[in-house]
Amino acid sequence: MGGNLAFYQELGNRLRKAREALGMTQTEVARSLGLNNYQSYSAIEKGERDLKAWELSRLAKAFNVTIDYLLGSEEPASERPEILWRARRDSEASKQVEQEFIRFCGYYDLLEKKAGVSPSTNFVPESAGEKSGFNFDKAQKLAEQYWKRLDMGSRPAYILDEMLEQILGVRIFQFRLGDAGSGASTISRFGPSILINADEAPWRRNFNLAHEFFHLVTWNLFDRSKIHCDDAGTKKSKYEQWADSFASALLLPKKHVREELEKRVKNKRGNVWDCVELSRYFGVSLDAFLWRLVTLKMMKRESVLAVLERPEVKELDREARRSDWVAPKKFSNRYVFLAIKCLQRGLISRSKFAEFCDIDIADVSNFLSEYGIREEEPCDFELDLA
Repeated sequence: MGGNLAFYQELGNRLRKAREALGMTQTEVARSLGLNNYQSYSAIEKGERDLKAWELSRLAKAFNVTIDYLLGSEEPASERPEILWRARRDSEASKQVEQEFIRFCGYYDLLEKKAGVSPSTNFVPESAGEKSGFNFDKAQKLAEQYWKRLDMGSRPAYILDEMLEQILGVRIFQFRLGDAGSGASTISRFGPSILINADEAPWRRNFNLAHEFFHLVTWNLFDRSKIHCDDAGTKKSKYEQWADSFASALLLPKKHVREELEKRVKNKRGNVWDCVELSRYFGVSLDAFLWRLVTLKMMKRESVLAVLERPEVKELDREARRSDWVAPKKFSNRYVFLAIKCLQRGLISRSKFAEFCDIDIADVSNFLSEYGIREEEPCDFELDLA
């Protein structure tokens, strides 16, 4: 190592900062490199061991930084992003998911830059001045403001993801989270991002998305360490209750809920099937729809509790939704088409495309065909615009 000692020490220092920013241990990093023990990796961070080119490349990927940053020719990465979890159940599993979440946020940012696409700057969290006296009424009014701003129509649940991504620039991912949690959100150097649990029901994912969007909107208003419920998940904080109220008002606009219910109600008498049908129509759970009726003073709390306690109602709702269960794609169409654009323009390699889309390189052709792309047919050509 000799005269390169200072270089390796500086490299080791950057590796340590990048690792700590993601909350990874030396043992985890050593395992990702295929090293037998953490001491081997520790020697790299101390500048006591040479680093092979392939190891440098793998570390850059693991830490979601560039090789240029690790070599000292780029500005240092920012601190580890703060991630707000909803119903986090397994801290170790969520920690691993966080690393993947931030890595793909970085990929999204990189694809936009390579494709020459400017990310939306339309999203700005509420200012701290809105914090005073925040309550359920303010949460619902905030939802109504975004419903109007995004022109979300009568059934917002079915277009919310596209509106957030296309208009506000919110990156949305749907991973199979297992026991990690229901969803998460963050505002990092890559912009606002939301992670949804793909294992949950579609109507539940819709609500989770709106719920997490509330946390992005109010990112600067509250002490984020106090936002979520206790670890056992037995008691919701007022912030989580406000997020639910916001989600309900956003996905169930009062004007359209009233109109649709009044079409079916005669002499103020409806039935459970009407509510099941309408909850499906609006893309939310039966529970969410009924509690929205309570908020709108169209149904009494006691009546909702009585309905939800009946097992036959739950069975009716479950059977009615059987055909609604559709597994989501991990990445949005915008993300995938950015990757396709970069691939076809030669801005990324085939192996990088596979990495960005989280598939095997052997599956690239089949993956492209799912999006109507045939590799033998050119589809990226210039247009002369008037």
